[in-house]
Amino acid sequence: MPDAPPQALRLLERSRALSAESRRTIADAIAAWELPVRLVLMGRTSAGKTTLLNGLSGTSYRTGLGGITSSPTEVAIGDTSLVDTPGIDDVATALSVLQPLLEQCDGAVWIVDGLQPVTASEREVIRASLLPHQPFHVVVSRFDLVDAGERDAVLDRVRVLAAGLRLVSVQ
Repeated sequence: MPDAPPQALRLLERSRALSAESRRTIADAIAAWELPVRLVLMGRTSAGKTTLLNGLSGTSYRTGLGGITSSPTEVAIGDTSLVDTPGIDDVATALSVLQPLLEQCDGAVWIVDGLQPVTASEREVIRASLLPHQPFHVVVSRFDLVDAGERDAVLDRVRVLAAGLRLVSVQ
């Protein structure tokens, strides 16, 4: 495990005195550092999830209004894997797609349209589907189109709506 952080290797060395099961658990956790990080891109239809994916990965998946992405699409970018998802419009459908994905991913990125208010269905899906331990980031799309005098208010509104979640950053 040469890529594991030094403190993880020290922990593994110290674990020699533990039971075989505990050593396996620690070794599995350290091995997970070597796996690609998987993040789910989630948000309302036409919020900019696929546009963000294209911009970060250099891909050219079709974008537009009205829900172009109909099923999850995974793209690897170095040691990170991004999973683009259909938009959150119908709560039951969104939960049926997102919950299994989030159980297999390391975190989530919620794409919020800076020009539109966050909907109750978005908040409901986010709160119902995120696991307590998952890091959660928010990206405000179309932020360049928000009036300069309104930008702080938009970011504050997003922070308030994400209160109670394991929010890592709002950008």
